[in-house]
Amino acid sequence: MQFRTHQVLAMVLAGMFASAGMAMDRGAYQSAEKSIEARAKAEQAHCERWSGDAKDVCQKDAQGREKIAKAELEAYRQPSASTDFKVREAYAETNLEVSKKSCDGLHDRARKICVEDAQAEHSRAMGHVKIAQEAQRYDNKPGERRAKVAEARREAAKDRRQAEFKAVEARCEWLHDHAKDHCIADAKRAFGQ
Repeated sequence: MQFRTHQVLAMVLAGMFASAGMAMDRGAYQSAEKSIEARAKAEQAHCERWSGDAKDVCQKDAQGREKIAKAELEAYRQPSASTDFKVREAYAETNLEVSKKSCDGLHDRARKICVEDAQAEHSRAMGHVKIAQEAQRYDNKPGERRAKVAEARREAAKDRRQAEFKAVEARCEWLHDHAKDHCIADAKRAFGQ
């Protein structure tokens, strides 16, 4: 276990030193940005082959890919923990938007379950981002770092449990009378609500 820790630390340090010299100049950045926009336009044009919900999902996915690519470009241009977190957030937001858009083709209760599942997954992803942000923010203060990361983990777990409870509660809505009440009670016990 200790050997792995040293390996990970060595890789992180090597990445920090390597990324310090990888900042882009203005011309390369503008060229890459134009390339991203051209690719996004081509993906949007590709979506025109579809119709209805499939077209909407395709377009939302293309917009998300552009958003992620721009965040990654910014992280490459100005390497920092902040830009890395923005990339993670872009992935989480894109997954949420595409998942919710794909739910539009479903009806009533199935749509509600689908959206709640998407929200639960987003909550989980954003929890990981918040924990990493707190760890990075207090990196130079080990005593405070431990407490702040533990607090961020508790908050993330609470948010995740609440989102997962809503998803299970949406599933319980399909049941009738006593079974529905029993299902919701079990969910409340399981998720500490």
